[in-house]
Amino acid sequence: MDATPLATSPAVRFNNVAVYDTGGDGDHRLDAGETDELEVTLKNLGLPASSVNATLTSPSPYITITDGSSSYGSIGTGEMKSNSTDHFDITVSSTCPLGQEIEFILNITASGSYSTYDTFNLNVGTALRTFIDHDIGNVLYTVTNFGSFGFYDPVADPPQGTGFVYPAESETLNYLFGGYFFIGYEYENVVTGENGRESELVPTDLIHSSIPGISDQDYWTYFIDPDNQMEVYLHTYAWASAPNNDFVIMLFRLKNCSRSTISNFYTAYYADWDIHYEYSGGPVWYDKGRYDPTNEWAYMYDSDSPPDMPAYVGLAGLTPLARGSMVDNEEHVYPTGMGWVDTVKYNFMSGAFNITDAESDGKDWSMMLVSGPFTLAPDGETRVVYAILAGDNLTDFENNAEAARDAYTTYVLDVEEENLTPEKPALSVYPNPFNATVRISYRINRETPLELAIYNILGAKVKTLPVENSIGEHSVIWQPQDATSGIYFVRLRTGGNVLTKKMVYLK
Repeated sequence: MDATPLATSPAVRFNNVAVYDTGGDGDHRLDAGETDELEVTLKNLGLPASSVNATLTSPSPYITITDGSSSYGSIGTGEMKSNSTDHFDITVSSTCPLGQEIEFILNITASGSYSTYDTFNLNVGTALRTFIDHDIGNVLYTVTNFGSFGFYDPVADPPQGTGFVYPAESETLNYLFGGYFFIGYEYENVVTGENGRESELVPTDLIHSSIPGISDQDYWTYFIDPDNQMEVYLHTYAWASAPNNDFVIMLFRLKNCSRSTISNFYTAYYADWDIHYEYSGGPVWYDKGRYDPTNEWAYMYDSDSPPDMPAYVGLAGLTPLARGSMVDNEEHVYPTGMGWVDTVKYNFMSGAFNITDAESDGKDWSMMLVSGPFTLAPDGETRVVYAILAGDNLTDFENNAEAARDAYTTYVLDVEEENLTPEKPALSVYPNPFNATVRISYRINRETPLELAIYNILGAKVKTLPVENSIGEHSVIWQPQDATSGIYFVRLRTGGNVLTKKMVYLK
């Protein structure tokens, strides 16, 4: 691989973009008919640059740019700077198709006659709601990209998903009606992944698999609370072999994407287990359980003798909890009771409602583990981690809960501390236009097969470039040989992502 040439001038390039759709649905994505603010961050890889300005254009017929000029001032070597006080303003046409990819072009200038351009792409519309099963260990468990677990929507027909099956080889012993991630801001404002396609949490990415990953089966995705502009990165981990194959670890990293501090909010994982009930003139429930505040885990089981469903199932906190509670569904969730409205959910999250012992009566019980309260400044992040697990009996359940904590500490924690939020794959070129050589830089967030190739304007592949597939940033130099002047495209394929940059070659 060629060495990177020494910088002899500024090298200001696009780094990232944040979408603020304050006049739309607040999901930080472009949507048809919206007016949006684009906060673009530039990074200088060369000599210091002063009087940096950028002009935004787009060839798309679906985009109207109402304010396309931003002033960045001075950007030092290695420094990143955003236009947060002088953002670009755009309007997306109401006729723009869902999923349409929009190309934006940044013309960047600085003192000393420095001039270059870079490009970035954004898609219009939210990501497709989807789900996938953890199926590598002794449990089967469905995760989605919008904060629902077990099933896409448990009341839909079909519900789409596997639930939580233990042992996996049984294929049919499902214990879970539905699991959900909650964010509780205040008494009448709790946002959840409930209600399937109508959930308040909405996806902003598909579900990706990390191969190889930290565990034997890693999945990750992003979703967001659009009203409060709280982004959630979800990473789940499952293992194939004992002692780590009876649980799935769920790591949630929350980021405040709003421009104001969000204070004193809670998070929770809520699991509604339906283990064993029969009808005899009405439902007869055999479900019992307990929240153990000392060990910060909750479990439920079938109290019938002998039990139809023989396992103990539940949740464990892998980061410190504020509290946990059992929930009496008949009293708190059913429409004939309190109705499971936001105020009821928040009372459990804040501790106003609390039930630890659910072993005296067989009932329709559910459970909740709560973390917080947290306060996040703009761009601030925090992390909460839970495990969903099963055991053949209470002792086995407790041993598996401890194994989940050991796995989190041993395999997940160190990696997460080093890399708080995985960066999405990125691709850039410099200089552009170029007349001799061009440096192509790319960043990948997991080790995966990839291809980096050059195409001409007709779509024919001109060159396949050597690559490194280790996590991080890499670069390679392309020196065209026997190539004509004109437009070329460099394309990076990595996992399910395809990134493309346009280059102009001037002989």
